[in-house]
Amino acid sequence: TQATGARLVPIAVRDAWAATGWENGRLGYPTGDPQAVAGGTRQTFQGGTVTVSATGQATVQLD
Repeated sequence: TQATGARLVPIAVRDAWAATGWENGRLGYPTGDPQAVAGGTRQTFQGGTVTVSATGQATVQLD
């Protein structure tokens, strides 16, 4: 969207985002690019974050 811009969404993050209803779900659109965090990757969305561990386990945290 014009509000959040185009964002790269890794496959594991995309799958978790899809499970919440994509942009129409509680997460909304991604607002940041994926960032490396201890043990994995995290990406911010309008309504929360998706964190994926190095083993591929995704965790969704809603605001």
